[in-house]
Amino acid sequence: MDLAALLLALLIEQAHAMPANNPVWASFRGWSAWFAKNFNAGAQSHGRLAWVLYVSGVGIAVTLIWWGATKLHPALGFAVNVIALLFTMGFRRFSHAFTLIEDAVREGDADAAYKVMAQWRAEQDRPLDVPTLPLHRSAAMAIEDGLVASHRSVFGVMFWFAVLPGPVGAVLYRLTDHIARHWSRPHVGGDRPEDLRFSDFARQAFEVIDWVPARLSALGFAIVGNFEDAMHLWRNRALRFGDDTRALLVAAGAGALGVEIGPPGKADSGLDWSGSEAGAAAMRSAAGLAWRTAILWLTIIAVWTVAQLFS
Repeated sequence: MDLAALLLALLIEQAHAMPANNPVWASFRGWSAWFAKNFNAGAQSHGRLAWVLYVSGVGIAVTLIWWGATKLHPALGFAVNVIALLFTMGFRRFSHAFTLIEDAVREGDADAAYKVMAQWRAEQDRPLDVPTLPLHRSAAMAIEDGLVASHRSVFGVMFWFAVLPGPVGAVLYRLTDHIARHWSRPHVGGDRPEDLRFSDFARQAFEVIDWVPARLSALGFAIVGNFEDAMHLWRNRALRFGDDTRALLVAAGAGALGVEIGPPGKADSGLDWSGSEAGAAAMRSAAGLAWRTAILWLTIIAVWTVAQLFS
């Protein structure tokens, strides 16, 4: 049932993507803002309490809805799984922006590429802090964000959907990602730098939750791309990319594609690697890498499902 729900949700999403401003996610954003406004008193413990109450409340509600639907009829439980996946998983929630940037890069329109990149970053709660970008940097940032989005909108959701019962894993994974980003914005957490301590626990919790699926996604990039370079950058990512899960995905993606993405390279970084400059062709290759990784993990889930049936 899990595999069938995943496949059906992906097919429906390709035909008709769920709008980013749909009522469900609008309500989640509203509740995130409410918790930040009413629980943030400048201490990390307040953020921990708000996170636990918010995440556990949503988790219990989703579990009860799925359990009740399944008790009424297994088909209803399956339908709840598919609906939850439609709201949490899919390539098309970010592919439109990626394609617009690719088109602008191909046409040599730096202003158009920057405008779309700025809007996309704002939607990710990661606003750009530069007034303009050269074409190759817009392309590089689009590839970087596209690979991370493919993980967080598809592969990470798939992992937690397979691990936890019903749709609760998929919903909680996407919710914790959203909370970590949303509460880290200064205008949400507070106007003072110390107010961002409220989001410390949310960021740390998501790093823990994303630890295993991020490494599986990075491994997938390596398997379907340039394995040797991907693993080299994975092992040495702290020299240039950083040491969190996002840095891991960007490093593995850069090596798999052989393209310069992430922070601009420095001659004294100590990292013995250089890739080609990002452009429209590299963006097309990145899209192919994401799809090949999706097919790889769907195949693995299918094999695991069949093995479970005959065990």
